[in-house]
Amino acid sequence: MASLVVVIPCYNEAERLPQAELLDWARRKPDWLWLLVNDGSQDSTAAILEAMANLCPNLRVLHLPQNVGKAEAIRHGIQWARQEAACRWYAYLDADFAASPAELERIFLEYQDSLYLFIMGCRLNRLGGRIKRDPARHYLGRVAATAVSLLLRLPTYDTQCGLKLIHSDLVTALTNESFTSRWLFDVELLARCRNLLGRQATLERVLEEPLRLWEERAGSKLRPRDFLRFPLDLWRLHRRYNSQGFR
Repeated sequence: MASLVVVIPCYNEAERLPQAELLDWARRKPDWLWLLVNDGSQDSTAAILEAMANLCPNLRVLHLPQNVGKAEAIRHGIQWARQEAACRWYAYLDADFAASPAELERIFLEYQDSLYLFIMGCRLNRLGGRIKRDPARHYLGRVAATAVSLLLRLPTYDTQCGLKLIHSDLVTALTNESFTSRWLFDVELLARCRNLLGRQATLERVLEEPLRLWEERAGSKLRPRDFLRFPLDLWRLHRRYNSQGFR
């Protein structure tokens, strides 16, 4: 039984995937199952992932026949892992390791036996932390975070950080259905959690944990025009999740 499943979505990551670092971490954490989801890549990503899996037994590959986007790649990965490995915790990381496995390990070890059911990495730049972000993205992110907080009626700071952990008690309910938004799916996960647990329980059992280190990498799939979809996607989430009502 794996103590943690780590899902890493990969779309055309042949140039960005830190292969040596990933293999090193997979070997250092043999009790973790590392699942690399090839999201219909058009470059040599599939061959690279297979070669890595052949070198490490706890590193597995799931190939999706066509590109479905990060949200659905993660969801398919978690669904596959639920069938293949009994586990108490499921996590996901970005393939470029902007949030490092070291941060995931620290947070997992600290909170694996806590009352929290959903733990979100938080890119809070502060004394004692090294958070390196593009300034324009940072300020756009602050505007987005304020809108998300108003939508969810929750004091969230950074829903879009690419490091999340979900407890097995919650993972089925949060990932059974397809996501409405391709890039606001983190917000959607939190909306599902709020509607399932109620607002008060969400405040008590969901944690935003400030990262000590996060470094933005070149080659992000997110483009400036994607931010133009933000108001429409937010409205769609409002209609889907706020119309249901919550406690």
